[in-house]
Amino acid sequence: MAPSRKYSAELRERAVRTVFELREQTGEKTGTIARVAERLGVDREASRTWARQAEVDGGGSTPVTYFGPRLSIGWTH
Repeated sequence: MAPSRKYSAELRERAVRTVFELREQTGEKTGTIARVAERLGVDREASRTWARQAEVDGGGSTPVTYFGPRLSIGWTH
């Protein structure tokens, strides 16, 4: 059984998209996650995690807003 999620995928996607849009509009990175989290009523750390993961998944500042299951990659020597 999958664990329940506190926030919907749609809300996570909206938060990530809004963070990146606000950063682009203002040219500031500092404080954008906190402002978006407060505006949307979500936890700051959750928003920070989503935004950072989108940066990693997107290879930079382009947001990727897919929050589906992750694949496990096994490393061999």
